[in-house]
Amino acid sequence: MARRFAIPGNQATTTSSFKTALTMVASTTTRPKIFHFVLSTLGAAADGVLEWIIQRFTTVGTTTSVTPRNLDSTDPSSAAATAGSNATAEPTYTSNSSLFDQGINQRATYTWNAWTEGAQLVSATSSNNGIGIAVLSSVAPAYSGQSNAHIHFEE
Repeated sequence: MARRFAIPGNQATTTSSFKTALTMVASTTTRPKIFHFVLSTLGAAADGVLEWIIQRFTTVGTTTSVTPRNLDSTDPSSAAATAGSNATAEPTYTSNSSLFDQGINQRATYTWNAWTEGAQLVSATSSNNGIGIAVLSSVAPAYSGQSNAHIHFEE
């Protein structure tokens, strides 16, 4: 049976370029699979649009470390995959690797679930490779508050 973990992340949203709120980094021994994610804002939002993109990357970038939390307390407490939030240096995203690219109203919370086996977003089994969630406020009214991302994954 797969072990399941949760990782939260956040990022101050900008209007000039995508900023990565959350990364899930694979290892050489595991291929993590995202089966659930949530996207939201924390600040005073208006009726503008945030563009959220989920992509694969080949270099991690610089992030604040986030410890994956096991969803089942009887599982071992540590995941083989690692995670990061609030990127100060962006990961090197693989071109044309978008797994999700949507505009979502700033006031909305978006939830995605892949309960069917095989429908998960799957990372490569390789160190420094993974999947990142980035956000951009490119449509007026601009939003510069906190954007939040949350992933549940299994390995």
